[in-house]
Amino acid sequence: LISVMPPQASPQSSNGANGMAAPATGAPGSARPAVAPDAGRTRPGNRAGGGYARPRGANKIRPPEVDLCIPGPLGAMAERAVCEMVQAYANSVAPLPEDFDKRIEVHDNLADLVRNCFFATEAPGQSFQLHLFGSAATGLGQRTCDLDICIDFYREAEVCKSLGVRPKELEGKVVRKLASKAQRFGFKLVETVAHAKVPIVMLVHQRSMLSCDVCVGNTLGVTNSSLLKEYSQFDPRLYPVVVAVKKWASAKGVSGSKKGFLSSYSWALLVVYFMQIRGILPSLQKLAHPHDTPRDLEFLSASEAAREFKPVPENKSVGQLFFEFFCFYGFEFEWGEEVASVRLGEKFLRDHPEFRREPLKNTQHNEIHIEDPFELHRNLNCVLHKGSAARTLQALQDAAECIAQENIGGMFLYTCSYCKKGNLTSAEGAEDERFDQWYCNECWGDWRETRRR
Repeated sequence: LISVMPPQASPQSSNGANGMAAPATGAPGSARPAVAPDAGRTRPGNRAGGGYARPRGANKIRPPEVDLCIPGPLGAMAERAVCEMVQAYANSVAPLPEDFDKRIEVHDNLADLVRNCFFATEAPGQSFQLHLFGSAATGLGQRTCDLDICIDFYREAEVCKSLGVRPKELEGKVVRKLASKAQRFGFKLVETVAHAKVPIVMLVHQRSMLSCDVCVGNTLGVTNSSLLKEYSQFDPRLYPVVVAVKKWASAKGVSGSKKGFLSSYSWALLVVYFMQIRGILPSLQKLAHPHDTPRDLEFLSASEAAREFKPVPENKSVGQLFFEFFCFYGFEFEWGEEVASVRLGEKFLRDHPEFRREPLKNTQHNEIHIEDPFELHRNLNCVLHKGSAARTLQALQDAAECIAQENIGGMFLYTCSYCKKGNLTSAEGAEDERFDQWYCNECWGDWRETRRR
């Protein structure tokens, strides 16, 4: 729990080897463009010679008769400005030493709570273990991100017997019992979700004000987080790009599964897949299975992968990668056809045999397809509401054009989730990551006091 530190440079990144290929945009054989949701306008190039019409696509999110223009390459001054913006934001949200001290305190208090509920007579560490997962464990989270914690019981049968429940009822019983005693150990109970697929108890640590979601036996979530952590350690540019993309998505209202948009986990996978396609990151799962298709929980560590995988030699800045992320998903990625698969790390369409052996769900919908790295049947577009995919695609295309026109001031402008006041800077409000909401300063005080109560 306490060993998660900001990503460090890998041996390759220190000498500039982790670069990025610059494929010729629109070259023969390139992917046809995604189609935007608004049919009322064509999209001009950003400047003279800076954009050109794409061939007509067949994606039904937007009628195919409308031609699109991909923004041209960034100029040196624009790239420097974007790079400074992205890096400055990443530095401002990266965890500090005192943040790790707070996590230690949360861990210790939660361990005392679990021990008191189930193992009052046993020594620490003999009966259970707490695993951190989610953004705080991947090395791709902010200093204020929630803590997702999984309880792993060593002797689950004995716990079931002591509680008088069957194994399938254990998780719900555990979260209810934790909720009943949380306040005695320094936690404020927010909500108990005992009948979900993965029952959780949502707590706020009252001294540090860190939110934490506690569940039982979610080992797959721990494995997912470990995979992303290895990617963050392979190339240090991944962290600033991911946190900047998450911030942009939150500011533009296209993030949050509770609101019907992609989760922050999905956005992180999209960045990893984009960097795989560009030849910067490998597929750690594929490297662990050089002679077969990966279909289990094995993957190489960042240090092991550094000996097996040689990234493209061209070393691009985080600003250029940030810009090309929007160009890739706004214009190159084939929405409704292509599958963003971190497991494979290559471009494959949804009808490829690889996605039939363990059928990927929801591929009949004309939306973005994102394969879970380990639950291969799970398509992470399952959280999207009607119209969310079109709105997300439009936001990606607008972001690419905004940067190409050197108008980066509006990238992180916000709209208050309560009063709906718009075009606000980050200094004029604050974000509640638990609910994927952003509030202006006038509304934030009321919201904060409501959470405390």
